[in-house]
Formats: sequence, C-alpha cells, structure tokens
Amino acid sequence: MRKRIGIEAFLKWAYRDELPKEQCDFAPISEIGPAAYGGAWGGVEAVGTLGALVDYARENQWGVVPDRYARDDPHPDAIAAALAMAHLDTLDLCMPAHWNPIPDLGEVGQIDRVDLEAGRLGYAAVQDALADLTVTDARGNRTLKGGLRRLVMRYAVLGGEPGWEIETPAVEVVCVGKGRPGWFRRETVQGVNGPYEIETDGFDRKRRMPFPDAYRKHRLEPSPVEGIYDRGQHEVYVAALHVLYADLEPRLTAYALTPPERPARPWETGAVAKPRILLGAAPALVGPEADADPAPETPFAAPTGLARALRRPVRKNSPVRRMKVA
Repeated sequence: MRKRIGIEAFLKWAYRDELPKEQCDFAPISEIGPAAYGGAWGGVEAVGTLGALVDYARENQWGVVPDRYARDDPHPDAIAAALAMAHLDTLDLCMPAHWNPIPDLGEVGQIDRVDLEAGRLGYAAVQDALADLTVTDARGNRTLKGGLRRLVMRYAVLGGEPGWEIETPAVEVVCVGKGRPGWFRRETVQGVNGPYEIETDGFDRKRRMPFPDAYRKHRLEPSPVEGIYDRGQHEVYVAALHVLYADLEPRLTAYALTPPERPARPWETGAVAKPRILLGAAPALVGPEADADPAPETPFAAPTGLARALRRPVRKNSPVRRMKVA
C-alpha cells in the first residue's frame, strides 16, 4: 500500500533525504563537500587565480551536494522526481492575455484604465516585473529566467514559498533638487546614427517658469515591482507543482501523491488552487523499469551542468533499478 503524501512534502523528502545519496561521478572524495584550502593563503591564491570567490562544493547529477556518508542509493521514487524536475526547464510559460497580479491594489490595480494615472503606472510596473521574471526568445516563446527546475528545487530544499504580499503604493510626483516637484520635456538631438529623443529639464531658468511643452512625472511609492515579481514566481511555482503532480502521481511505487493545496493567487478573495499561468508542454513520462542493458539517452533536455541521467553504475545489492523515460 502506498503512503499518501503532499507533492511539496514529497519533493522535500526527495531533495533533502534521498537525492544527496547520489555521489559525484569521477570526483575524488577530497573534492566533495565545502571549499577547503591547503594553507592560510589558499583562499587568497584562489581569488588571484580565478578572479572570483568560488565555492568548490561539487554537485551530483541531480543538482544537490552529495552526502559523502550515505550508505545506499536514492529511492526510485526520488529519482523519478528528479527526472520530472529536469524536464521543467523545457516548458514554456503560457501567460494570460491580460495578466493582472495586482487587482487588490485599488486604482493601481486597474491596469486596463488608460485614463487613470494610477492604472497606467500599475501597468508599467507589471511590465517591468514581467521583463525581470521572464525572457522571450525570437519565436515569441516565454520562459522563466533561472529555470523552473531551480525555482522548485529552491523551495524543496529550503522550504517556504515565493512571497506575494505587497504594500499598497501611493501615486507621487517625481521631485528634483531639494524635494520640489520637477518639470521635464522631450528634446530631439542629432547623434552619429541620426536624431533621437532625450528627456531634459523642463523648467526655464531664465523665465522662472516651465516650458510650454513641459510635463510632470509620477511614480508609485513604494514601488510594487518587486512584489509583482514575487507574485509571478508564486503563480509559476504553483503551476509547476500541478505539472509535477500530474506527471508523478500514477508512476510512484511507494508514495501516493495528493494534489497541491497551495492557492495560486492567495491575494485574491476566494482564491482557488487552480493555476492561471500554465506551462506549455506535457512533461516526460517517467517510470521504473528493470533493464540489464546500459541506460539509453533520455529524450528530455537535461539542464546545463547535469551529467547524463543514470550515468553512474548501480551499486551491488542496491534497491535502485534502472529508470527509463517512456
């Protein structure tokens, strides 16, 4: 009988307790673990050689620092979780056409109101946060900066969840000098590659009044961009949990997963767990299967820095069987 467990608790078990049992391929014991130096000047010499302070801890093929004192191999269900996690980086983000993560911020959250100054500033903040959160390739496919796998792994190892609380900002006039509201204007200047516009001081010092085409600028204080970024990560994180649950639930041998209970948008009244940001491809189907031959190449795109899955031979008397990607 399989033991029931939540998807987040299962990932914590896999990345904290089981996957560190996998040792680094072809790495001497002296190179496994935290950084160490041969003498008092070892750290200084390393910085002089590499030009940066580097942690020499080696990661195993699942992206975690191995437990050098482990006596057995990772559980097959943990390996299945790592394979499914590796496939997350191949998925695209399917953002809603009018993604609005700040409907609870009053007028600032009315990002579709072009006639409202607070709404225009809220829309600009959402676009700034989206540019920080994702990257779009030449084909228009949007992916998460840093990778989905790293995002889910971070909270599996450290616990917690992406933040989502935002202090309601106020619209303020941009000030210059000694705190006086500033005036700005656009001017066209001639450059090497042709004319282009710049923003300059819009106050006429001689006439002691603004230029006819001068305008004021407004901003949100405090800026909600960081909070919007966290809310985007929260939605993506919950969407990734749903993908992992759908992929792993019918394929685990020792555990029966329960769906994610964390709401995708806890800042909305009556928020439900169903994600609004979707992932644009089906995950790889992973399951245990006995195989006496060397493991074949897996069809998913392994993240940069990972060795080939199942590269190290299985130890003798190990409970781990070869894993194949269906």
